[in-house]
Order: sequence, then structure tokens, then C-alpha cells
Amino acid sequence: MNTTKDRFLIAVDLEHSDTKPIARIQNAYDDPHGITSRFTLNALTHVNKVAGLNFDITQWKHDVVYDAETSRIITHVEALSLQIVTQKMDDPNGPDDATKEIKRYEKGEKIFIEQSRKFNITKMEQYAKGAGLKMCRNWSDGDFLIVELRLKMDKSQNDWFGCCSSERQTDSTTTKEASKV
Repeated sequence: MNTTKDRFLIAVDLEHSDTKPIARIQNAYDDPHGITSRFTLNALTHVNKVAGLNFDITQWKHDVVYDAETSRIITHVEALSLQIVTQKMDDPNGPDDATKEIKRYEKGEKIFIEQSRKFNITKMEQYAKGAGLKMCRNWSDGDFLIVELRLKMDKSQNDWFGCCSSERQTDSTTTKEASKV
């Protein structure tokens, strides 16, 4: 973004609210069919292929927690029993099945996989301001928020789009007002 005509659209998940309960957010990352669990555990399968390791994915479980205080989902894999992860050795003079121990995981020990943050309109305005941007408009369906950002302008600049000349605008014809989201 380097001119007053540039715009930046960003879409984010909204945090929990009366209309978006924590259980619904949690279920999106820990679905009852186990699809997300299989996806997460597949990361260990990929690490095995890329790094020559031997994670036994049958001995790990997908673990998801929603932290309401920080509005984020935190995903780990948790060891179901003692796990000793080894790596294949690439020694041309050694045996073909030679391995070395990389790490031991005790039962219950976790490996961080990802975090997914959730936002509200106030947080987005704060982040925009901190980046030298101004939120001009936003749209929401109660689950997601899309915001339009532009460079902050001083009085000498021509605001030919007009969206930054007043306070933040909300498209109330197609979405809820941001203050209600």
C-alpha cells in the first residue's frame, strides 16, 4: 500500500459471542467425524516422510482447546504412551536400518501444531491503527468479518474514495452493524 488509492481487504473469523458460542468454534476444529483430527495427525506422517522420522500416529491424539480469554484455538498432538522418535541414518557404510534417537515424549506430552486467532471489530481497528491504516468499511455475517483498510490520510491528501473522510462505515444493507457483531 503506497498510495491513497490502494486498499487492503482482510477477512477474519469472529470471536465467540452470544450468537457464536464457544462450542461451535471448538467443534469447527475438533469435529465429531474426526476429519480435523486426521488432518492434524497427517502432519506427523508428512514429517516422517520429509525428515525420515518414525512418529507412530496411532499413538498420538488430536487435542484442541479454545482459550476464551485470548480468543484463540490452540491445537496440539498428545502422546498416548511413551514415544521414542528416531531418524533413519544416511550412512553409506552402516546398516540400511540404522537409526538414531531424536526425542522421547512421555505419555501426555504435547507438541504444538497451530493456533487460530479470532477477532472482533475493536481489535481489528487497533491492529489497523498500529499499522498506520484506517478501517473504512466492514461487512459481517456473524461468523466472519471483512474489513477494508486504507492508509491514514492527513488533511493535505485528497480522499477521492471518500471512505476515510468520516468514521468507519458499515454496510448495513447486507450485514449486521459492526457494533452488534
